[in-house]
Amino acid sequence: MISFLRQCSEHILIDVTQHIQRWVKPNNPSLFADAALDLTRSKTELILENAFLRQQLIVLNRQVKRPAIKPHEAYTAGGVDQQAAVLDTDTGHRAT
Repeated sequence: MISFLRQCSEHILIDVTQHIQRWVKPNNPSLFADAALDLTRSKTELILENAFLRQQLIVLNRQVKRPAIKPHEAYTAGGVDQQAAVLDTDTGHRAT
């Protein structure tokens, strides 16, 4: 029963992923055709698309890669981290 549910969920996930990929892929790969289509769109549609694209850029810029930690920095941070560790009273594990 569990394997059946797993297979169903995998198929659903694949279908949803493919649907989203088709949905976000531009219909016309031609820059000229896209520009011509933009001429027929209303100002409101163009403003909304611009707002969505700006939001995507904001989210993309938020995803900053973490800088590489040098060995001496890792040792220092680990030492401080170990000293400041607080244990959860219920589980006895480290509280986050």
